[in-house]
Amino acid sequence: MELKQKLIDKIPLYFAKSKENLAVVIIYHGFLSSSMRQEERTGIISSFYNAGFSVLAVDAVKHGQREDAAIFNEQEYYQKEREIFYIVEDSGLEIEKIIEFIDENLEGKKKKIYCAGISMGGLISAIAVSHERVEGAIIMASTLKFQKFAEERLAREGEKIEKKDSDFISSIEPLKNSKIYSKNLFLAYGECDEVVMPEISIEGYEEVKSKQSGKNVEIKRYSGGHTDNQEMIDDGIAWLKQLVCKG
Repeated sequence: MELKQKLIDKIPLYFAKSKENLAVVIIYHGFLSSSMRQEERTGIISSFYNAGFSVLAVDAVKHGQREDAAIFNEQEYYQKEREIFYIVEDSGLEIEKIIEFIDENLEGKKKKIYCAGISMGGLISAIAVSHERVEGAIIMASTLKFQKFAEERLAREGEKIEKKDSDFISSIEPLKNSKIYSKNLFLAYGECDEVVMPEISIEGYEEVKSKQSGKNVEIKRYSGGHTDNQEMIDDGIAWLKQLVCKG
């Protein structure tokens, strides 16, 4: 795989067009990681590529090769963590520019587009999937229940979420966007995940499944915790390949 790099409107992109070009998969990485670090750890980009998908990985806002990444990295961890949902929204809203790039470089107008992400990348995918051109998403070690996840995480640290943050997170909750109920979704969670608790992943799935309109919505449990699980990636690829081959 020859992974090319391009900067568009200050968004670092890493992409490769596969010979089969079954569909285009936009790949988002986790918190405090980057597209290249995630690839080194999991091989997620090459895994999708080798399965016949064209790939485009994105460095999230304040991560990787972004201009503001160095300043963000100097902050204390608790300060960074408070910004996660602002990063998620800003990164998710870049989907329009990313799709324009896909149309020009990866035959996007002829191919279906999907998102995939682990942890924070799953949160970003849950935002980006609402775009009319995105057919679905693979959301791993993550959740569709943004507000409950944020509140529960802070509660375990003995803190309460500030009202302004709560209001903001509520406003970007994917389950409040009617478009998500017409998307194909594959959700995967670790049964011992202590970052995104399993029940929060399951509740998000149950809510979207109860209202979805004939689309393929699945959830699968895996052993282990909040880790880069190769089995999740492989199953997500198999799910997507079957979906694309059905047309």
